[in-house]
Amino acid sequence: MTDTVYFQGNEIQDFAVTGNAVHVTTSGHFNASNTRGSVCLGSTTGTTSGTTETNDVGDGNFSATATDFWTHSYVYLATVFSTTNRFLMWLSGGTRLLGLRLSAGSAPATLEVGKYSAGAWSTLGTCTANVLALSTLYKLDVHIVIGNPGTVAVYLDGVPIFNDSTLDLSWGGITSFDAVRIARPAVTSGAGVRFSEVICASWNTVGSKLVTGVPDANGNYTAWTGAGYTALNELTPAATYMTSGTANQRISVSLGNFPALGANERVESVKVVANALRDASGPQKLNLFYRVNSTDTDDSDQSLTLSAANYFHTWTASPDTASYWTPTELNASEPGVRSRT
Repeated sequence: MTDTVYFQGNEIQDFAVTGNAVHVTTSGHFNASNTRGSVCLGSTTGTTSGTTETNDVGDGNFSATATDFWTHSYVYLATVFSTTNRFLMWLSGGTRLLGLRLSAGSAPATLEVGKYSAGAWSTLGTCTANVLALSTLYKLDVHIVIGNPGTVAVYLDGVPIFNDSTLDLSWGGITSFDAVRIARPAVTSGAGVRFSEVICASWNTVGSKLVTGVPDANGNYTAWTGAGYTALNELTPAATYMTSGTANQRISVSLGNFPALGANERVESVKVVANALRDASGPQKLNLFYRVNSTDTDDSDQSLTLSAANYFHTWTASPDTASYWTPTELNASEPGVRSRT
């Protein structure tokens, strides 16, 4: 198992958000076979004050630095937006390095590849002309290799629309990327872009998918107090919640069935995300775990804060077999949370 998933994100809780972000459940704005919504930075009604490439953004922080990697995403281009800002960027140490923007705020539009250096953007190249329309859902895959020469290749719905391996992708003192950024171009009405199924990985991601599993029943553990799985399955955290006043209490849930694998498909990574906070007293930490074949595999403890925050852990292999997860195994297993001192 040598492949690497640097980041995977389907919902707001997967990203480190600066500014505002909302979920959009409008039909056609995401692939409903895989996920239950898309992420829109800012709001869905008009311009958000201060929207830039560094505000109203969501960063997907990598598990390790990368020099040669792919990014996959479903992208829905909504009705009207400006071409001022990039909507998809790649970073190192919080600094923008590469980005994509649209050449026009209405159809047809072309994708432009840009490099950020010395406080300004320069255009590295333009994708095949007149390839993007508004109010349309696309699959976007981008291959990046840092260096001089470096490479940027862009695929739209699996079709190559840009490929240049002679680019100067060098920056003084920077040798790798460590985050992907989804952003919202400044808009006059409507909302710019919706994102879903964001994957950054070491392999060719064309044809990849990211499937969200939603709690559909209480699991083996029900020690926490509250409404059970119905308090844990909202797309956006709501007023319902579960509480634990004693350390080492567990709660687990079952998930809806995952789809069968297609030809040449395999499960590369499983990620569990929880939104949690602590009181001034009582348990101050949590750990996420996965119950597989009646055995609990615990992640390390994570310290909580007094305000709600997102916590996650990723299992690249089945804890039971040390090999690739299977949908059958996932369907019979339970993710969960344990309160800790």
